[in-house]
Amino acid sequence: MIDGLFAVVANMPGYLGTTAAATAQTGVTFKNPFFIFTNAGKWGVVAAVLTVALLAVQWSLIATRGQSIGKIVVKTRIVMLDGSRAGFASVIVWRTFLVWLFGHLARVVPVVGILITVDVLMVFAKDRRCLHDRIAGTKVVAVRE
Repeated sequence: MIDGLFAVVANMPGYLGTTAAATAQTGVTFKNPFFIFTNAGKWGVVAAVLTVALLAVQWSLIATRGQSIGKIVVKTRIVMLDGSRAGFASVIVWRTFLVWLFGHLARVVPVVGILITVDVLMVFAKDRRCLHDRIAGTKVVAVRE
């Protein structure tokens, strides 16, 4: 949730630069995942730069520490099932990119939205592992200080 707030802040210039009138004139729909960057003029560029910077920081933290900014705040970490450090491919490709892809596919293929719902609801399973954790072979653990 905390990471999502950072993403909203990074994208805000694009949202503010994209007016309803401009959207109506171009006939562009929100099915394009890069809509706010391509239709917001200079504010879209600002949003794109902020988003790329945020992704660089988040991915660097996740790849080196197993923690995003949000996970640092709530004192959790992503690890492999055996407790070893999760690598870049496991965390970024299988967890982060997959969730992003499902989110954008759901705009075009609504039934994919069911996968997102299942992914989120799986956190209530006994082992508290979401679908993306199961696919990546990872789990989230509390950080002991």
